[in-house]
Amino acid sequence: MTSDMDLVEVAILALLLGGIAYGFVLSRRLEKLSRALVEFGPALAAFSAAVDRSEQSVNDMREESVRLKSVAANANRSVGAEKSAKGATPNEDREILINSLLEIVRGRRREC
Repeated sequence: MTSDMDLVEVAILALLLGGIAYGFVLSRRLEKLSRALVEFGPALAAFSAAVDRSEQSVNDMREESVRLKSVAANANRSVGAEKSAKGATPNEDREILINSLLEIVRGRRREC
């Protein structure tokens, strides 16, 4: 009976020592992780600020895009009204556009 009791006590002691060793290792790892998080804090704050700035830039670009679309729509309406008043046909419009582009290309070639 005493040998059975000794065997149970040894098993409990072994499990207890294993638990204490595991707790010690876990404590060291958590301390290491905590130090790493403290060191990582400024980088995380900088990243968060950069994300906020980029989000604001995207919103600004979206607003500018909407504004430019409305300006272009107004310009197209006024150009369309002028063309209808002049009576220009689509072929004449195409010729005007091609001539304008050719003048731009020729001007660039002269500058080079």
